[in-house]
Amino acid sequence: MKKIILGIFFISIFSQLFAGEMSEKMSALSKTYSNLYLEFTQERNIDLLEEISISKGFILFDSQGKMRWEISEPFKSLMIYDGENESSFEFENNKWKALKQENKRIGKMLEQIRHLVMGDYSDNAYTIKEENECIVLVPVSDTVKKFISEIIIKSREDFSAPEYIKINFPNGDSAFIKFEKVLVNLKDCGSAFDLINVKDFKID
Repeated sequence: MKKIILGIFFISIFSQLFAGEMSEKMSALSKTYSNLYLEFTQERNIDLLEEISISKGFILFDSQGKMRWEISEPFKSLMIYDGENESSFEFENNKWKALKQENKRIGKMLEQIRHLVMGDYSDNAYTIKEENECIVLVPVSDTVKKFISEIIIKSREDFSAPEYIKINFPNGDSAFIKFEKVLVNLKDCGSAFDLINVKDFKID
């Protein structure tokens, strides 16, 4: 469970972000999607240990607020959010096994991930500047500054989703997530959000 939480920690602070031209275009496009599928690679650079931790997986959203967050490497883990409740699973004996009951706090974090990817940013928790065609966000709150120095968001050229997100931490560490494959309006993906009969989800 700790691995799952660490996997989404970097994104959980995105509840209040800049609403500018880039995000407006992303948001407008996302409203035309029945669903959105993104494969990603995340690198966590630990400066003190000169170590890089890499994980791979995918995120799947639908227009009803449902979400599937799955890690495939270096271990298999899964979270499914049905718009109200969240359930986590581990892969054991060739099948998905529920880890716990619903967790509304993690569910809220998953909602924040959805807002970020869909370009739905709001409020003024960060000061904003643009550098190298990226949005650079610096926390306003002194409390948040203890955990994060800045967030860098690069949109894909077609504004369909972020191309990458980078987070720089005060201790010199960083987290970088690259969205390598983006697909929209997939057919027959409703089973991906089934909390009862949980199965692997594959793109044909």
